[in-house]
Amino acid sequence: TRFCLGQGNSTYLVAARLELFKAVCLPSMAQQRLSASFLWVIYVDSTLALGPLADLQRVLKPYPLFILVRLEGPDVEKPLLLPVSSTLRMLGMRGKPAPGRKPLFISSRIDADDGLARGTICHIQLIAGARAKSLALKALEAPLLTANRRPTGGNHFPSEPLRGIICWRESVWWAPTQYFKAARNGFGGLTFTIDHGLHGLENGCITPGLTAFSWDERAPSVHVGHHRYIATLNTTSIFLVQQGNKEILSPIRARTVTSNSMDGVATFRASMAPTLDVLESTYNVSRDVLLQCAGELRRIAPLVAADQLAQRCRPGFSCSSGAGSLLKRIAVSVPRSPASKMARKVQLHRN
Repeated sequence: TRFCLGQGNSTYLVAARLELFKAVCLPSMAQQRLSASFLWVIYVDSTLALGPLADLQRVLKPYPLFILVRLEGPDVEKPLLLPVSSTLRMLGMRGKPAPGRKPLFISSRIDADDGLARGTICHIQLIAGARAKSLALKALEAPLLTANRRPTGGNHFPSEPLRGIICWRESVWWAPTQYFKAARNGFGGLTFTIDHGLHGLENGCITPGLTAFSWDERAPSVHVGHHRYIATLNTTSIFLVQQGNKEILSPIRARTVTSNSMDGVATFRASMAPTLDVLESTYNVSRDVLLQCAGELRRIAPLVAADQLAQRCRPGFSCSSGAGSLLKRIAVSVPRSPASKMARKVQLHRN
């Protein structure tokens, strides 16, 4: 998980993302420990202020295998691209497989404002294990399979190890507002959506739960390759979790002013009754924490938007024309300071 990499100087954006992390992402990951053993790495960088950093450290302290890593240097995101085996060695946690066993390397991705349904990581491990045998057989044909493939986007070359992919195309969206107004219940609304991918690509994937697995310890992490074009990577096995699977439920994604490209923020229409029973039983989301999060997001949304507009736009976040115009619409509701209000009254009086 990346937490505000390169964005730590945006005070209000960090505050909003921290609320989402504590309300949605962290509790959903905490419940995964009931059915699976895994290591969760949360990456921050030197732009993050000491206050938010201390807050993250505090909420992660009860979970020994939830590790906060602070990245340094100019190429700050390079460690995210490392193979799983290299990440484990970096953290000093590389274990030895049992005699006669070969390790299967699995890496999954979740953004700081998304959440996974109960049992998701357990199912990911089961699917990867079941598909690993076919992946091993395909690996024997690797020279033949890769010889005619071309590099794609600088992320794939024929010499790369083969990977299997597990991903979702469907998700539940949660938003604290609709038409930029608070929902009557105070904690927002839900809707179900399907991402059909780009340019007719049938295997377009969303980021929460996106998983790469391989027998080869050189295989890159799941962060190598854009999730929308995952089918163009050197992949021999894609398991797309479909709607109707009652055991493997869809991830939940927050649609707020912090969302990349403002995707879904303006078009959000609640279509599902946001019952707290579902949120608590499926995603481990607490009523009180979600109410606090929704209220805080509604309060600082104009400040987050204004903060983004005051800075140089970020590719994939606020550079698109649609995102920029929407940020302007949200930012206009920033309350003026008492001094500016008084100046306005004086100007009106003079006129």
